[in-house]
Amino acid sequence: MNKRYVSSLALLLVSLGPAFAQQVFPAGSASSYGGVPSAGAPATGVAAPASCATGACAPTACNAGTVDGCFSPLEGICGPTGRVWASAEYLLWWTKSAPVPALVTSGPAAGRGVIGTNGTNVDFGDSGDHPTRSGGRFTVGGWVDCDHILGLEVSYFFLGSESKKFDAGGTGAAGTNAVGRPFFDVTSRSANAQLVALPGVVSGTVSARTSSELQGWAPNLLYNVCCDCDYRVDAFAGFRYFQLNESLRVSENLTTLSGSSIPAGTNFAVRDEFDTRNEFYGGAFGLKGEYHLGKFFVGGTTSLALGTTHEVVNVRGSSLITTPPSTMPTVNNGGLLALPSNSGRASRDEFAVVPEVGVRVGYHVTDNVRASVGYNLVYWSDVARPGDQIDLSVDPRQLPRSGQTNAFAGAVSPASRFHSSDFWAQGLSFSVEFRY
Repeated sequence: MNKRYVSSLALLLVSLGPAFAQQVFPAGSASSYGGVPSAGAPATGVAAPASCATGACAPTACNAGTVDGCFSPLEGICGPTGRVWASAEYLLWWTKSAPVPALVTSGPAAGRGVIGTNGTNVDFGDSGDHPTRSGGRFTVGGWVDCDHILGLEVSYFFLGSESKKFDAGGTGAAGTNAVGRPFFDVTSRSANAQLVALPGVVSGTVSARTSSELQGWAPNLLYNVCCDCDYRVDAFAGFRYFQLNESLRVSENLTTLSGSSIPAGTNFAVRDEFDTRNEFYGGAFGLKGEYHLGKFFVGGTTSLALGTTHEVVNVRGSSLITTPPSTMPTVNNGGLLALPSNSGRASRDEFAVVPEVGVRVGYHVTDNVRASVGYNLVYWSDVARPGDQIDLSVDPRQLPRSGQTNAFAGAVSPASRFHSSDFWAQGLSFSVEFRY
């Protein structure tokens, strides 16, 4: 069995142990909080469950059985009405921006797209923005017993795919700007750039695409620890799964002109791909509560998940080169930043923590329907992201060339990297909940 499943199961059992232990009271011990026996409970064991129509579960029993101001759930029920519930939420969240190094530049022809030359600008790279994303969360749950002490709940959430697109290029006509893809040349130990467009030398286009998808689900065991007519606090423990899939892809289409050292009309179709997949498996525990004031209520949730992130990185590159008069391209492994020295698939497991907090305010529309607006923050301590895997140091001897099908085999740059960083998602939620 995969070790991440074993560790997650162990964490879950440790978290659930105290909750199960509190369900059984030794003969002759108190069955309520604060060491005070429950009214009507047998003197030698657990309080007998009441009918869901009368007695402890009846609405009139709400004020019964308080111990030092804290309501004992074995004396009656409190909190929202209904033994089962289901909710649907619209999420408007922001996520931590994906790190992206400088991938496309432009500027005066004299600068040839090289970073640091006068007038050359970075057109596509890390902007530091935090994209807004829409999504949804769906929750179903219910109380196992009529006293609303022990319950089960399952939730699933997703954020829609967030993507960023960038396109640039040039005709290579006189007076136009240079467009390049910057890198650090390890042979000359200086900044350089692969030309996408340069007057009289090459014409072409470059496109960059990023994408990100996030989802997760959580089954929980609920246990009421304290409640009264105006408030309720429940502990929960369960399993957590989060998945973050991201990609960064850059493609070029270039044609040499008469001023190039390569025969005019030679076409290059170059592609670099960096994909990552992160899956968190862990056990979680936390508290959630509500306070009611008439038909209005406020609530809060806090939890901590401990487990393993399974990280996968895929790096691929290719170049199709068509040299006149031939119309058949030669296929080469490697693009510009994804070359034989760093291409392939790698994976690893890393310990991670995922804390989460949430608050909300709401209103009881009817006895069985309520609406709320809230704020949530989720933090993930260890993930692999595409931009972190890019090494801008390049040995130009690896680059596919016209008429060459096998690149230089002794290069070690760009290097295969497996860098991690953290991730967060936060934002607003708008919820409708049905209880019965």
